[in-house]
Amino acid sequence: MSQYIEPYIVFFLSILLCNYTITDATNIILLLCAFISVSFLVISKSKKGNTAITVFSIILAVVFAQYIVFLPALLYNPVLHKKYYPCLAYVIPVAVCLASGPSLDILYVLILSALSAYLAYSTTHKNDLIRQINILRDTAVEHEISLKEQNRKIIEGQNDQIYVATLQERNRIAREIHDNVGHMLSSSILQVGALISVSNGKGIDQTIIQLLHSLKDTLNLAMDNIRNSVHDLHDESVDLNQSLKNLCERFSFCPVSLQCDVSRFIPKDIKYCFITIANEALNNIIKHSNATQVNVIVKEHPGFYQLLIEDNGTKARGKTPEEISANGIGLKNMEERVNSLHGILRIQTDKGFKIFISIPKQK
Repeated sequence: MSQYIEPYIVFFLSILLCNYTITDATNIILLLCAFISVSFLVISKSKKGNTAITVFSIILAVVFAQYIVFLPALLYNPVLHKKYYPCLAYVIPVAVCLASGPSLDILYVLILSALSAYLAYSTTHKNDLIRQINILRDTAVEHEISLKEQNRKIIEGQNDQIYVATLQERNRIAREIHDNVGHMLSSSILQVGALISVSNGKGIDQTIIQLLHSLKDTLNLAMDNIRNSVHDLHDESVDLNQSLKNLCERFSFCPVSLQCDVSRFIPKDIKYCFITIANEALNNIIKHSNATQVNVIVKEHPGFYQLLIEDNGTKARGKTPEEISANGIGLKNMEERVNSLHGILRIQTDKGFKIFISIPKQK
């Protein structure tokens, strides 16, 4: 804001100190020219325009000695923009005036020129400091954003490690239960069954035999509960992203790209559906396609999950989904799995082969 006010302050100080008279028509025209020139230098950012104003002002100051009063205000802009060579040109009209004899107005002009140069230099220095402060502030903000992003990635990496470790621990517990507790219960059930068989017909009290049957039923129930718990642990320990990544890594028919953007808490039915369909689709590509690129994309939206498997093969181009599914049961099985989850399956063959699946989230 200072750079727009200070030139006018110097301009009016020059008029007051040098007792510039505005009664003469020539002086009025010179005053208007000076005011317009100062305003142009303040507003304009054109280098050619500023140079033209400088040349015009020097010519006027040489021709009209009274115009030298306005040189301090005109000097402000070159100093502000660090254009020091044009400033030397203002020495010409001052030298011409001094040649005709020194005067008090020349002294005021020199003093005001020094004041104008000082104000312009101070404003330039202040603007440079403000610019440096803004750069430092922007750099600090960028570093803060970068640090937050790095912290977020570190936290996500730690969460992923914890998640993977949790899945591995669930698998270990499931194996331990299956291998140890399950086998011991199976052995106990067989022993109780053998004991019941041996006890029949040997005059053993029926109450004891009934207790043995009750014990066998309890062991069978415990075995069923443990089997269900093991299955649940195993189902919950399946990582959709890792499973799809393993499928893609084993797929060597052509390059395959995987994008998986889902949360860790996707329902197990949908996980198995996507894994099975992706496996079937990749196998179909090996058997029936001439594709050179495959894309597998899994995304989670607020209301549904999406699976997209596409390739650039040309063998299925122009065929309808009914014609394609008539040759095998793979697509029919996919459709049945999707329908069981109230989802939608779409097939497109106009640009390669594309399987699009959308399954809504259950409330």
